Amino acid sequence: MAAQSYSPGVKKALKYILNLILSRPGNAAASLPSLRELASRAGVSYPTMVKASARLKQLRIIDGVAGHNSALVAGSMNRCHEVLSSITADPPVSARTQSAWRNVADALRKDILTGAYAADESLPSIKELSIRYGVSYATLKKAVDTECDQGYLTRQGRRYKLRRVIRIATQKRVVLAVLGSPKGGLRLSAINEDFVRLLQVACTRSGLGLQIISYDFDHETLQPLVIMDAQGNPAPIPADEGVFGFIMMVVANSTSSTLMISELAALDKPVAVIDTCGDWDLPRNAGKRTVKVLSNLLSDRPGIDAARYLIGIGHVRVAWISPFHQSTWSRNRLAGLIETYAIAGYPRAVNAFAVDNPSSIHAYFSGDAQRECDITPLTDAFARWKKTQERVYSNEIEPLFQHEIPNILLPRGFFNKLLNRLFGRALACPDITAWVAANDGIAVSAKAFLESEGMRIPKDVALLGFDDSPLALRHNITSYHFEMSALTHRALNFIIDIHSLPASKKVIVENTGGMIIERFSTGGFHKTRLSD
Repeated sequence: MAAQSYSPGVKKALKYILNLILSRPGNAAASLPSLRELASRAGVSYPTMVKASARLKQLRIIDGVAGHNSALVAGSMNRCHEVLSSITADPPVSARTQSAWRNVADALRKDILTGAYAADESLPSIKELSIRYGVSYATLKKAVDTECDQGYLTRQGRRYKLRRVIRIATQKRVVLAVLGSPKGGLRLSAINEDFVRLLQVACTRSGLGLQIISYDFDHETLQPLVIMDAQGNPAPIPADEGVFGFIMMVVANSTSSTLMISELAALDKPVAVIDTCGDWDLPRNAGKRTVKVLSNLLSDRPGIDAARYLIGIGHVRVAWISPFHQSTWSRNRLAGLIETYAIAGYPRAVNAFAVDNPSSIHAYFSGDAQRECDITPLTDAFARWKKTQERVYSNEIEPLFQHEIPNILLPRGFFNKLLNRLFGRALACPDITAWVAANDGIAVSAKAFLESEGMRIPKDVALLGFDDSPLALRHNITSYHFEMSALTHRALNFIIDIHSLPASKKVIVENTGGMIIERFSTGGFHKTRLSD
């Protein structure tokens, strides 16, 4: 939903009403207080609250006026999230310390480079642009003409248009650093691959080059860090004048990742760190304004949004299922679920069925003589190897072992048995009406298990996953979409606009959100299930 311009008072009133609706189950608008009471609670005037209520009616979120027999319009919960996201988004770039037209020219160029305007399509009129950037017609006209002179725009009568390929005189480029291996190849999950593809598109659209390098711990020479080019050959970190800045992806709790951030921070160019792990240490020399940590995977926001969605369709007893609970992202999502349900008046709504210690996985096979016989030689061999490779293990292998053991070291049959134990425990709680799986892969396994037990989805048990992967689409599972495109634009914005940031010795940390993509696994739920 496109961002709307609201006065501070109306924005404050809208935030209050939307958060109130999202924190209550079912038809929350029907029980909203009167407008005067809402105004008092939100700390705004009565006329301001009237305007906010009218806007919600116009957006088809409520039917009627808040506090006067209003009702929540069917299917409007996602619109609630969209409006709330739009009014909490970052404000447009405003004039700073330089002359107004130069500030507008910088803001317009940044929007061009980050894809705010489509290539080969006309820009809005000068009058519309002057309103968007909050300056006079003459100021905006001078800024646009400057961008034409710089080669970013072309004139077509009274309109302006982006050039299909923007040629930047210095041939600026962005360098993407990704965890790899000395033998070549990049270590990327499906969602991280999605980020890289979107980044390539965004750079191509903006006319920036994208150079990919990989880094890893050299296990043969025991060197702490080795840098490779796209072909897997040893190479230095590119730091010439053509490098606009760096985007660094942290995909595992690895010593190499911390060392790489330290190397990049020392170059005094902007570094946007995309954190998909959360269990790593920021190096000391990264404590300055040229480093920004971005993540849409690690905060409690996905759990909060999932809880709001499930409350909105009537689920007041849910299960959190995660075999990856040693990871920060899993713990944070559970915390978001629990907190949101507690605020809504359901302090014991969430039951966690999780494995939070990789060493405890062995306990899942106790009592099964054949399984124990199969796994014991593997664990014994690993213990012997660990003693002979202590330095490599403590610096590099142990972190990866802790976070990847369910997928790498255990045969698929063992992992399936672990999941089935978790699923069986969740199914043994008959009052639970929804399962929230740690990711789409776990959700697909849960669906197969439930169907094998004769459970109907979503009538008996609703199912929700995370990542909005092709797997969720193929199996028609409701999933949380992490807005990877927004993450790419925020990373590029930081690199392009670094010189406009205020001086600071602190690293900027920013968590972005996402949205629920509703599919059959939750969409058919009926509230009568609560009383069955």
